[in-house]
Amino acid sequence: MAEGERTGNNGGIYAILVIVVMLILAVALYFSGVLGGGGGGSDTNVDVNIETPSVPDGGGSDGGN
Repeated sequence: MAEGERTGNNGGIYAILVIVVMLILAVALYFSGVLGGGGGGSDTNVDVNIETPSVPDGGGSDGGN
């Protein structure tokens, strides 16, 4: 090999960067629901119980009238 002749040393770095970008894109699509995962919120069962505050007896108030 002649002095000053350049070989493709950056090819491996570019290949790794392309793979990383493809993995990030696949994960983003999966969690957004495009690839069938992550967005399944239709089977969520939420039970919310809200208690009203109790009013003490004999508060001396006639309701503001």
